[in-house]
Amino acid sequence: MMKVRYSLLLLFFFLIITSCQTSKLSKLLTNGSVEQINFNKIIPFESNRNWIIVEAKINNSSKTYKFMFDSGAVTVISPKLAKELNLEIKAKSKVGSATDVRRVTPFTKLDQVEIGGINFQDIGTAIMDFNASVDLGCLGAEIDGLIGANLMKFAIWQIDFKKKTLQFTDNESNINIGEKRFEIPFTHRGQATPKLYFSVFGKKVKASLDTGKTGSIGLKRSKSFKNVDFEHDSIAAIKGYGVTASGIFGTVTDTTYKVLIENFKLGTLELDTTFIDFAKRSSNLVGNGFLKYFKTTINWKTNKLILEPTEKRPKSTFVSEGWGYTLNKNKLEIVFYYENSPIQRAKIPFGSQVIQVGDQNFENVSTGDYCKIRKLGRLYPKEIKEIPIKLKLPDGTIKTIQLTKERLL
Repeated sequence: MMKVRYSLLLLFFFLIITSCQTSKLSKLLTNGSVEQINFNKIIPFESNRNWIIVEAKINNSSKTYKFMFDSGAVTVISPKLAKELNLEIKAKSKVGSATDVRRVTPFTKLDQVEIGGINFQDIGTAIMDFNASVDLGCLGAEIDGLIGANLMKFAIWQIDFKKKTLQFTDNESNINIGEKRFEIPFTHRGQATPKLYFSVFGKKVKASLDTGKTGSIGLKRSKSFKNVDFEHDSIAAIKGYGVTASGIFGTVTDTTYKVLIENFKLGTLELDTTFIDFAKRSSNLVGNGFLKYFKTTINWKTNKLILEPTEKRPKSTFVSEGWGYTLNKNKLEIVFYYENSPIQRAKIPFGSQVIQVGDQNFENVSTGDYCKIRKLGRLYPKEIKEIPIKLKLPDGTIKTIQLTKERLL
C-alpha cells in the first residue's frame, strides 16, 4: 500500500445515482455504443496525484479537453463545458458521493466522445461543478470532466501505471495478459461501476472499484463493523480526527482509523498485510493507491478485474507527518491529525495557521500557490526527515515545533 501523505487531504471522486431512476435517466445511463469495431488503441495518460487524466474531443469539436478516468463515477462534464457546447438538460436525479452527501444533479447527453480516435456515442453525462472546495478547485482548473464507467463498459481497458499508458479495445485477444496474474470477479449494474467482494474481520464487504480515488482501500464503518473495537490492543490501528476527505460535494469531517489487516484476500490475490481506512462518513472503495502496483485490466465482457504485479509493494508500514491542512482565506490551516503525531503531541489546535516551514514563508498563500503545493504533494523536500514549522494558533500565539516523518503504524 502507498504511504499516504496527510500533509494533503485525501481526494476522490465516487458518484452513484441514489434516487429511483426515471426511465429517461435510466436510458441515458445505459444507452451508448462505439462507432468502430475491431479497434485497439494505446494512449498516454497524465498521472496527477494517482489520478489518470486523458484527452478527449466532444461532439466533433476541434478542441481537445482533459478528463479524469474514473470507474467510480458516471461520465461528468463541468457547467462551463456544458455551456460551451450548448447542451440541453435531459433529466435530473439525486446523486451521492464518496463524502456521503447527496444532491439533485442535471444530466445531459454527449453525442460523441472521441478518445484516441475511437468514438463513443450517446453517452449519458452529469453536469457538476468541481469547485465545491478549494482542494478540488485545483483539480477543476486542470480537467473538464470525468470519463465514467457508463462509457468505459463499451471497451476492455488496461491501465499500465508504470508506463503511464491506457490500452482499450473491443477484443480481449488484443490485451496481453502475463502468466503471473490475479483474477477478481466483479458485478455491475446501472452506471456500470465494478463491485468487488472480500472479507474483513469476518464480514463480507462489497466495494466499488474507483479509479477516481487517490488512496488505497477505504471502508465505511457501517453496521457490519459496529462491534469491532478499533482501539483494542489486538488490532493494529491508528486513529485520526478532522477533515478526512474532499469530494465533489465538499469536505468531510470525521474520525478515521487506519488499520493493518493481515492475510487479506481479493479474488486470487493474497497479501500478508495491507492497510484499510475505516470512517463513518465514507464509502466502500478500492482506489489507485492499491492498483498502482499492478497492470490493471478491467473487462466488462467477462466481468473480471485482472491484476499483474509490475513492482514490489512496499512493506506495510505507515510513515507520515500525521497531519493535514487546507487553504482558508489565503491561510494554510491545520484541519487533520493522527493520534501521537508531532502536531497532536504538541497540542496544536485545528485552525492553527502554518506561517513558515524551514526557511520558506507561507504566511500569505494565493490559490495558485496552494494548487502548486497540492500538485507537488508536500511543503518541503521529501529527503528532509525533520524540519522546524512555525504556527500561529487561533488565539494569536506563535509557536514553533519540529515536524518529523515518523512511523505511526
